[in-house]
Amino acid sequence: MRLVKLANRGDCLSYIVSKMFWLLAQPLSLSFFLLVAALLVGLAGWSGLRTLLSLLSALILFVTLFTSSGTVALQVLEDRFPRPELPAGGRVASSCLAEPSKQP
Repeated sequence: MRLVKLANRGDCLSYIVSKMFWLLAQPLSLSFFLLVAALLVGLAGWSGLRTLLSLLSALILFVTLFTSSGTVALQVLEDRFPRPELPAGGRVASSCLAEPSKQP
């Protein structure tokens, strides 16, 4: 029983760490943190590092917003998993949220 609790705690911790990592590693968040770091470094008087951090932030924004790098990266992930075949009838069951009075 104790091992199950420890395993669940480890799973929960890895889930939280992965979510925190991707919150910080997203291109928009990363460029925002780089700009904040550039501002703080600039206030400290290190203009060379301030310029480097600002240019790196601008480069990240340019690459992610004005190129197809995101699409290319996602396409690699989508190609790893084959698309499932349609059932024999060609219909796919799906769920729909509707008001109870409008459900068939």
